[in-house]
Amino acid sequence: MKKKIENFLSTLPEKRRSEFSEILSVFRKNISSEFEEVLDGDMIRFELPLKLYPNTYNKKPLMFASLSNRKANMTMTLTAVYNDPKIKNSFIENCSNKKNKLETKRACIKFKSIDEIPLKLIGTSLKKIKQDKFVKNYESLMKK
Repeated sequence: MKKKIENFLSTLPEKRRSEFSEILSVFRKNISSEFEEVLDGDMIRFELPLKLYPNTYNKKPLMFASLSNRKANMTMTLTAVYNDPKIKNSFIENCSNKKNKLETKRACIKFKSIDEIPLKLIGTSLKKIKQDKFVKNYESLMKK
């Protein structure tokens, strides 16, 4: 999979590739190793494999976070952050850059440049959520 991801990155324009790689580096550094990195079209997802948690509503791995390339922007989906009320509230409170388009219902941040996003805050928020907490948050949301 690593080779496919590197091939995907090589297709991006230089500036976009550089920024995408920097964000991906933050994801890799802060997301627990039990989550798998998967390329799906123009999206790199970090997901909990079915072998670790098969009881999903759609029989697909649970998405922890993702980074995708769009024509007009890049999109980051921080599912794990937004499924944890305490971390979500802290993230929103500490996200002082008003250029971000935070879509809290869909855990989505759209941005055109890496300068628009709080990269350090994203890393520390992702690092706080391990597999057991992620699954617990998912299960409590599914009961609602």
